[in-house]
Amino acid sequence: MPPALSSLRIAVLLTALLPAAPAAVHAAEQRAQTHVRFMAWENEQTGLHLAVGPQTHVPLSVPAYEFGPPVSLPAGSPLRITQLVDGPEGPRHETVAEASLPPDCRDADAYLVRQADQGPLRSYRLIAMPNDPATFAPGQVRVFNFTPYPAALRIGEESTRLAPLEWRLFPGNPDRKHRVLLLASLQTADGVWTHPVRDMVTLRENYRGTFTLMHTRRSLDPEAPDSLRDTPRMLTRGESEYLHPSPAAPIAGKFR
Repeated sequence: MPPALSSLRIAVLLTALLPAAPAAVHAAEQRAQTHVRFMAWENEQTGLHLAVGPQTHVPLSVPAYEFGPPVSLPAGSPLRITQLVDGPEGPRHETVAEASLPPDCRDADAYLVRQADQGPLRSYRLIAMPNDPATFAPGQVRVFNFTPYPAALRIGEESTRLAPLEWRLFPGNPDRKHRVLLLASLQTADGVWTHPVRDMVTLRENYRGTFTLMHTRRSLDPEAPDSLRDTPRMLTRGESEYLHPSPAAPIAGKFR
């Protein structure tokens, strides 16, 4: 093959290949998914959907004080929760809660708090927390005050307070038995502090931990899931999660 012809063919091949690289990157970005789990405050929320496309809405499982199965949507999309309502032209989806996540988020937890209804529509406050390792790294502990009351807590050797629905990351600093200890109390509406609750998570290498503070009348009795206590109480949910070599489902969760 003449050298000139060979060079020409190489140039043509390079010209054909170069535009494909940005297109491939763009296609990969379009295919990236964010996986989100949902939890409700006090009572399970039913009849809700998540908008995952202009005309696509998937049903949501939103149990109370535990997570439903994850739902996937295109990365970078807003978390838009809808409710079906009747209209002149038939049922339509109306937004009842919305939140945003960072464009590079691939894993998140979302919490729903029922607010006063807006006519036939329900209304919610939606709190979304990224779970990606770059944001919530191994060795850290996240504490979320999933209550309407201020919380006082001691985690390890650090004492602090959390406002209602506030969450914060702490360095794990486990003891020699790989434990991170929590002591927490809530200041209720009448100004009285609840009886302190103790909890712990195990934090070995490549683990992270989560404490969720709650205040509920639910008995949490598996044999009577709808029963209520005469007096509300504080409880916590401690969870340890293994993140290496890839994020995995929580391996332990318990109420105290």
